[in-house]
Amino acid sequence: MKKWQIIPIGFIMAARIARELIVGGIFYWRWGDDILVVAGWIIGWLLADLDDIFYVMVCNPQELTCQRVKGLLAGKNYKEAWKLLRETRGERNQLPVRNVLTGTIVMILGIWIVTSNGSALGSGVVLGLGVRLLAELLAERDWKKWYWIFAREFSQSEYSLTVMGWAAALVWEILMTVRG
Repeated sequence: MKKWQIIPIGFIMAARIARELIVGGIFYWRWGDDILVVAGWIIGWLLADLDDIFYVMVCNPQELTCQRVKGLLAGKNYKEAWKLLRETRGERNQLPVRNVLTGTIVMILGIWIVTSNGSALGSGVVLGLGVRLLAELLAERDWKKWYWIFAREFSQSEYSLTVMGWAAALVWEILMTVRG
């Protein structure tokens, strides 16, 4: 993992632990919930990687790279298959998870999960997936690839509104998760 990938969960956990220790002392610290948030973060972060595997197996199995990956998986050469998926990630354009519609649904459901059910694991999953999707959208040079699911072109201002909306939703989710 790169440093920028660890910073958000590090901030969330530091803020949660500090809040718990300040409010109730060492005996109030709910370390079990904190472990569940981190575990959920890891699960959410890895869910985005399933996007590539789903694309290879279901969405476009006739593509050359997909056939190569399937061949490597059939030969139980998982490390090479994963390496090939990582190297060719930019070739895949119509991914089922990395698109604006899925990201928006994740942000909306994330607010609902974080504010209503009290599940530390669920909060971690939506935060991990949400942060990863927003980070990858911001890092994408050709941001229009994320709008493939819609039949019309989107403008730069619509893209900016999407990013601001996602960022606002994530800030709200982070604050609610820190609050506990």
